[in-house]
Amino acid sequence: MLQIISLPNMKNFNSYKTISEKLSKLNIDSSYIFTKELFDGELKNIQVANLILRKSKRSIHLGTDKDFPFEINIVHGAIEWLTYKDVYLNFGILLFDLLFSENAYATINITQANSQIKTIYFYLDRKKNDIVFLETAQNEAYKSYEFIPSKISKFPFSSFGSDAIKTEDAPAFYYGWSDSKNTDKTQKADQLIITLNVVNLCKLAELFLNIGNKENNLDEICLENSIDGFGGVWHNSLESRFWLPNSLYFYSDDIDDMRFQNEKD
Repeated sequence: MLQIISLPNMKNFNSYKTISEKLSKLNIDSSYIFTKELFDGELKNIQVANLILRKSKRSIHLGTDKDFPFEINIVHGAIEWLTYKDVYLNFGILLFDLLFSENAYATINITQANSQIKTIYFYLDRKKNDIVFLETAQNEAYKSYEFIPSKISKFPFSSFGSDAIKTEDAPAFYYGWSDSKNTDKTQKADQLIITLNVVNLCKLAELFLNIGNKENNLDEICLENSIDGFGGVWHNSLESRFWLPNSLYFYSDDIDDMRFQNEKD
């Protein structure tokens, strides 16, 4: 049996256990109020075991006339998330922990051997304006957020989705590299950087919480490019697909049983 050993100065999602247990019992249209006092704001080294992030692609074949010697094929990079409902719940809690803290980012270290991504950074831009030369003296401080669980659709942030969001307001997902010498090689990317503002942080947090809700019966939720897909991510962002056990991509009920082919660039 593989034994996971916690590294010094790391914490895990156990610190959210009390909140997570309450959220796991919420019915649709009930509510839970997040407050600053629930959190310690320690977000630099959080260790997660039951999570796999795989690098993927989505191809759109436009085709051409049969007499042409070429075919048009559009490819979008994507991240496949494989985990359980309780982990999605904890990601939602984590984002509110980040919101109520004074931190600019949170760091997740993934210990699952099959995860191609080893570190996730959630970066929160707290600026209230987009004026380049206008500096903010003090960011707004937030004290509470009322979460009301709701049913979600497969494409929740699309224009017809359950929680529509404009492309310019959407979260962005980018590859990162712990080795700066390999930033031109996707197969060497081992980090996922998620950039957020206050608005889409709350949107993404609610999405995670709704995926983890006991009444959610979807096992695949997608955030796609807004031009070649149903929308949900920033213009040049990676797409993201969130999977639950016994689904098309997460085909087992045990994450440790998952097997993957070697990555190809």
